[in-house]
Amino acid sequence: MLGMTAYAKRCVDSNFGDFCLEIFSFNHRYLDILIHLPTEIQHLEFFIEDFIRKRINRGRLRFTLRFERNQYFDQNYRMFIDKRLVIKLSKFLTWIEENIKIDRSCSMDLLNWPGVIRNQSGKHDNIKEFKDLLSCNLSLLIEDLILYKVKEGENVKNLIHGKLEKIEKIIYRIRSFIPEFERINQDKLKEKLENLHLDKSFDVDFLKKDILTFVRHADILEEIDRIALHVHLSKDLIQKNFPIGKKLDFIFQEINRESNTISSKSNHVKIINLAIEIKVLVDQVREHIQNIE
Repeated sequence: MLGMTAYAKRCVDSNFGDFCLEIFSFNHRYLDILIHLPTEIQHLEFFIEDFIRKRINRGRLRFTLRFERNQYFDQNYRMFIDKRLVIKLSKFLTWIEENIKIDRSCSMDLLNWPGVIRNQSGKHDNIKEFKDLLSCNLSLLIEDLILYKVKEGENVKNLIHGKLEKIEKIIYRIRSFIPEFERINQDKLKEKLENLHLDKSFDVDFLKKDILTFVRHADILEEIDRIALHVHLSKDLIQKNFPIGKKLDFIFQEINRESNTISSKSNHVKIINLAIEIKVLVDQVREHIQNIE
């Protein structure tokens, strides 16, 4: 199990200069990556994002690279603007402005278009050296981040396991009250039948159907068995090594639904209170689940 709240930092002294890589991870429903890079290497944003996506499955990530370049970098990693592409984009903007009546965006935005700013050709070996250096340190950075996520996940796993143990104990207590619950229902049903003054024309089959419906609606064993099954599945799931956050969230939604059904079916105060305790524990677990992949 991996947590989503994590942090890693790596500073490197290289031939190209000193740079520092930082990555923050926060809980999020999907994978959302925000990257901040110096202008000189802005074109590597897609390369870095793809690199991260191959290793992280879920969370809001903020990656920052601070860079103090040296003379070696300036000599071997100069940038140039693709003027032809800028002219083409400008024509597209003019056409949009004239035909769709949308204001032309600021010309500076053209520089953010993929491919407008590119590496200067001719220094391929040195550029490759820089990308290799960046890839190596990105790998180490993400390894540190994952180690942090593992520790966070282990803490969350222990918390969830503790809540599951409590739910199991509550289920056991509910089962112990079922004979008393059934006896109360039987007494109520017998009392109602005795208070009825039935004549010979009364439809006995119709009464039997009503009694069966009453008994079926008062039966909570099925819901208890489902909760026990969900708890067993959850205990097994939290031991897995793949992302389980969404699956766990669904399972605990089901536990919450079953506990609601128990509350609505039961007229036994102790069983209702125990069902409420399960709902409280489910809410607590779901808060923790929001912070795991």
